[in-house]
Amino acid sequence: MDFRVDLAIVEHLAKGCRFGLTLHNLSEKSHANWKLNFAFECFVIPDSLSQGELTQVGTFCTLNVNETPLYANNHVYVEFCTATSAFNLLSDGINDAYLDTDAETQLPVAVSPIVLGAVDDRRVLLPEVGAGRHALIPHPQYMEFGESVFELTRYSQICVEDQSMQCVANWLSEEVERLFGLSHKSIGQQDIRFRRSPVLDSEAYKLTVDGSGIEIESNSNAGFTYGCATLIQLMDFDHERHTIYVPHVRIQDAPRFRYRGVMLDSARSFQPVTEIKRVINLLAHYKINTFHWHLTDDEGWRVEIKAYPELTNIGAWRGPTHPLKPQLHSIGDYYGGFYSQQEIREIVQYASDRSIQVIPEIDIPGHSRAAITALPDLLVDPEDQSHYRSEQNYTDNVLSPGISGTYQFLDAVLEEIAQLFPAPYVHIGADQVPVGVWTNSPSCRELMAEQGYRNPKDLQGHLLRYVEDKLRSMGKRMLGWEEAHFGAR
Repeated sequence: MDFRVDLAIVEHLAKGCRFGLTLHNLSEKSHANWKLNFAFECFVIPDSLSQGELTQVGTFCTLNVNETPLYANNHVYVEFCTATSAFNLLSDGINDAYLDTDAETQLPVAVSPIVLGAVDDRRVLLPEVGAGRHALIPHPQYMEFGESVFELTRYSQICVEDQSMQCVANWLSEEVERLFGLSHKSIGQQDIRFRRSPVLDSEAYKLTVDGSGIEIESNSNAGFTYGCATLIQLMDFDHERHTIYVPHVRIQDAPRFRYRGVMLDSARSFQPVTEIKRVINLLAHYKINTFHWHLTDDEGWRVEIKAYPELTNIGAWRGPTHPLKPQLHSIGDYYGGFYSQQEIREIVQYASDRSIQVIPEIDIPGHSRAAITALPDLLVDPEDQSHYRSEQNYTDNVLSPGISGTYQFLDAVLEEIAQLFPAPYVHIGADQVPVGVWTNSPSCRELMAEQGYRNPKDLQGHLLRYVEDKLRSMGKRMLGWEEAHFGAR
């Protein structure tokens, strides 16, 4: 590659760091007019540069040093400061970079790992733990192993008492074939039996493996799913004999925690449907019952809303010439994607078949830059002169409670989201609304006077109460991060 950028910590300051950035031209061609574009997650103090100018939108930085040519087989060096505390991770450096030249072409730039200087290399010493006979995650409440094993072959069958259990049986059969390549014949021995037990709690199960076969007892599909997940972890496959060995065991188990969740951020980095399903399937193996799906943020809007196609036509994509500038990675590419409503229904059903509920997160009133960029006529308050900077280095990522378009937008979005996701919850984020927002907006000041609010923070509570009432009218409960209590008046 003809260009390389290095970043090193020059000095740890009392309230930040000073960095040295070196751009190397390893080619035989000089460039008089050039700009370096790179992704860097910390805010660069504009007047701290030793030379040139730097503009920053989120993580997307453009360094312009027009008075300094980039000569062949030479380099340009620039120092700058951030207000960030000491760096100690290699991932804290530059994530991606490319060069713009007067030829109007993007030239790739190799990125070196950040030079951290003095690193705290102390390690936590943990006592060695011997390998367990049967490692199960999570560990069951009670289990007692026997001395023998039960064999499963391609002639083994799964027997269910009623059709409501069939989706769990199908999942078990699919996983056995995926993991071990062992498919079941339509006629054979009923070696795995599902039996309903009304005395067990809704997510509890019993798993018994003995000489007569394998029996899973539960009072719900969730319990059967967890019993199957434990059974799969117990399986040992003999490739030569095409046989699965399962140790004789008696297990009684139930979840310790009612909510067992994992959040996936698809807004900042888009994952295709196949990857979403792979993650959900993995969660089922570890008895996770909630998939918290972060679908919107400053960097992307990922869910199709039929009332506003602009949200995905514009807000789902980033690129150097796109309204949403590159962020985080892939900064030289046209990057993004979204999930159609049909794909979302398919994913929700896929999760349900594995006893996992899907909770969508539509992040408001902050983290809304993708939506605002896609719908400026609806969501931009033209008279707002407030100045703020979010934690992610944006100055235009907050919905305004003072304009009618915000409520029109929220009504339409929440109505479609409520139809797509059957879970009783919708997460609305409500985090990281920056200081200074709404302070110099005539429409927000007017709203504050009408409602008797004294602090602009109260407007967040005003907006969230509107959202909570809207969701309640559709049979949903509002969830949010801890900052949702701000403006609780």
